[in-house]
Amino acid sequence: MPVSVVMSVFDGQDFLASSIDSVLRQTYTDFEFVIVDDGSRDSSPAILDDYAHRDSRIRVIHRRNQGLAASLNFAIEQSSNELIVRMDSDDLMLPARLQRQVEFMNRHACVSVACSFTELIDRDGRKIATSRPIVDVDRGRRERDPKWFVEIVHPSVIMRRSQFLSIGGYRRDYKFAEDRELWGRFVTAGYRIEVIPETLLMYRLHGDSMSTRDMARNDLICRYIDHNIERRLSGKTDIPMEQFCEWRMQQPLSAKISESFRSSKLLFYKKATRHFAERRWIQFAGCFTLATALAPYSTARRALSKLLVRPADPSHL
Repeated sequence: MPVSVVMSVFDGQDFLASSIDSVLRQTYTDFEFVIVDDGSRDSSPAILDDYAHRDSRIRVIHRRNQGLAASLNFAIEQSSNELIVRMDSDDLMLPARLQRQVEFMNRHACVSVACSFTELIDRDGRKIATSRPIVDVDRGRRERDPKWFVEIVHPSVIMRRSQFLSIGGYRRDYKFAEDRELWGRFVTAGYRIEVIPETLLMYRLHGDSMSTRDMARNDLICRYIDHNIERRLSGKTDIPMEQFCEWRMQQPLSAKISESFRSSKLLFYKKATRHFAERRWIQFAGCFTLATALAPYSTARRALSKLLVRPADPSHL
């Protein structure tokens, strides 16, 4: 069964070649590779054109910058197959990824989206953590709690094109969280998400992709997305951001303080993770100390489960 791999690229020259190579080296070869160059200003367009010239499975579309959500929607609209595999320009597929994911989707016709375990790697490809998401759509619906199906690594997924299009694709007004919002709509539309319990992707952490201000804004957007998912699971309609902010302001002082601590802890933990990936030990120590001070038990537990891992097997690369 043929599959479409889709990628959006914006100024991705540093890791682009290795990412494309990891797709071309898949054991499963019946695929097309649709890549949208989203207005790159570096050498990415030339790299993409060179690969497209050498491999007929690659189709490159150059266009002006419109953002990740719009570019992915366009790539999927231009794709030819029902099964869509997401990929980012700085990540690496393990060789059997397509084989495993296509087999899984063929065996589970009721599943709309399937993600996998991932290894988190640094700029040099060294393993720094492992992500093993827990997805339980039935429990999420029963408890009306989106945490059971939205916390997955975006470029690890395979999904059904017809169902993606039926719910309207990615929404462009959720920068940094367009995937979370999409998984919520999949589930509240009655579709299923599952996890393939196998490591199939290496997800690269490098630099500070989001500023502190962006992280804080993203946290607010995520809370807003989750709130509307909860409303839909309760049979209610979505509310606009302004109304959500008003609702938050009306919460008791204790709830506001608790939410502030939680958001600050998450922000410092994310920054600590980025500093860890870049081996910036002083900055890592500072952010990790602040995260631990705000939530000692949860931060320590998270660190032990995610940061203290064995080195990656280089044969995976």
